[in-house]
Amino acid sequence: MESYLVASESISFLHKKKIAAVLLKVDFAKAFDSVSWCFLTNLLIERGFPPLWISWVLNILRSSTSAVLVNGKEYQTFRHYRGFRQGDPLSPMLFILVADALQRFVTNATHLMAPPILLPPHTLQFADDTAIILEAHPLNLRIVMRILRVFADLTGLSINSNKSCFVPIAMKQEHIPIVQSILDCQAKGSQISYLGLPLLIKKLKKVHFQPLLAAIQRRLQGWKSKFLSFAGRLTLVKSVLTAMPLHYMQVIRLPKWVINQIDKMRRNFLWKGNDKCLGGHCLVNWDKCCMPKQHGGLGILNLKTQNEALLAKWIWVLLTKPDSVWSTTISDLFGTTDLNLLHNHSTTSTLLSDLLKSRALFPLTATPDGLHTTTSWRWTATRQFTVASAYRVMAWSGVISPYHKQLWKLKALPKVILFLWLMLMDKILTQQNLMKRGWPAIQACKLCHLQAVETSNHLFVSCPFAKVTTKLNVILHASSTDALSVWQTTAEDLPIHLRTFWSTLWAATCWTIWKRRCALIFKNQRTSLRQVMLDIESNTRLWLLN
Repeated sequence: MESYLVASESISFLHKKKIAAVLLKVDFAKAFDSVSWCFLTNLLIERGFPPLWISWVLNILRSSTSAVLVNGKEYQTFRHYRGFRQGDPLSPMLFILVADALQRFVTNATHLMAPPILLPPHTLQFADDTAIILEAHPLNLRIVMRILRVFADLTGLSINSNKSCFVPIAMKQEHIPIVQSILDCQAKGSQISYLGLPLLIKKLKKVHFQPLLAAIQRRLQGWKSKFLSFAGRLTLVKSVLTAMPLHYMQVIRLPKWVINQIDKMRRNFLWKGNDKCLGGHCLVNWDKCCMPKQHGGLGILNLKTQNEALLAKWIWVLLTKPDSVWSTTISDLFGTTDLNLLHNHSTTSTLLSDLLKSRALFPLTATPDGLHTTTSWRWTATRQFTVASAYRVMAWSGVISPYHKQLWKLKALPKVILFLWLMLMDKILTQQNLMKRGWPAIQACKLCHLQAVETSNHLFVSCPFAKVTTKLNVILHASSTDALSVWQTTAEDLPIHLRTFWSTLWAATCWTIWKRRCALIFKNQRTSLRQVMLDIESNTRLWLLN
């Protein structure tokens, strides 16, 4: 992410200062398969690695073999004499050591470049993804190309000119063919991706977020949602759909329309399992679903709040880590890392301006001598900023759910816990709630012969069938008027070692009553009271064992 920020801020600075420059994206041909072991050995020696450790690394590399399959038959294996094993966790680390030599070469050659150098060349590398930003003087370009050729001869990492490209920055149109002939690769327009993110000189447009939205849509289409329960869909929403935009959100402030579009897809899949969901199908308001569990929600990440927390991390880096790559780059470009000065600077990019909006989260505290200011994060014990603590602070609503601790720790199936969550908020589709939504419904409760309106409290507390099923006259308070008080009041009067059993029994009872009610309404299927009691007992035993 630091590489992306440095690249974005550098090209924006060069554009606003009207300094002709290029961003050269270098593609190495078969990078992992081509690295010279001789160069690696010499590099490790110069870096000061112990001889024994170097011998271990070389033994790992030399032990690799390959074979060719011809018509399904494996021919004789042969040994390797260069390159790293694909999939080996050690390979990316060794490759980074080799690739770092290129950055050293470019940095050491800065004094040979054409003066004045307003911005020293930057070499940004993430594994085999390499980008070089430098001023577009012909001498500078030739020096860099000479370095790349020498680097290829030493390491075996030759440049793939067909896949390499460059982005002209503040450059006249007639100069582009000259640069193209020197760099021996094609020029790209202002739209280019770097590390999977759109990299633009100007503000991002709607078209640049379409790949993200399309990727989420494609993922939805591949899921068999009709075979998933509400709990299964919730798991996919929290672990997959919510995670997909996080790569963007770490460095880019997502526009409101993008967040709304992603939320629409997440909401529709959660409640209906597809991309179309009418408002009446959403049993609980989406903002409520995105609240933390302790505030009565489902704990789904609020993308806007998470985006703010992720961006605030870079402000913390500027304030507390002056030696980081990000802080050093900002200091080189603007001569300061003071947030207020940066905010008022005329050449700050849109990306940096968006980051600086989070600076209010970090109040500065004067030292006792009054000469300096310090920054600390009061929301963690270590006084160090974390994204998780920032999210908790910004998501805090001030209202704590009275049942969240007991509910989410219940010994029950996830789908049963979610049913109870809906029930405790009176959001399950009882006859009363169906009438409120204007849907077809009958007024009377089907489980009893009373002409009472079917509500959550009636169905699980006051209905004669519920009273017989749960034996209210034996273990429950007669004064209980709703399901929550039935659960909590009884649990408080029981010994601690029986509370888990009672909570599971209560959950199994509510779930079985609801299943009996649905079977009666939709299938006209009646179940004996003995069978209901057996179902409650078997569910309780099964859930307690898990």
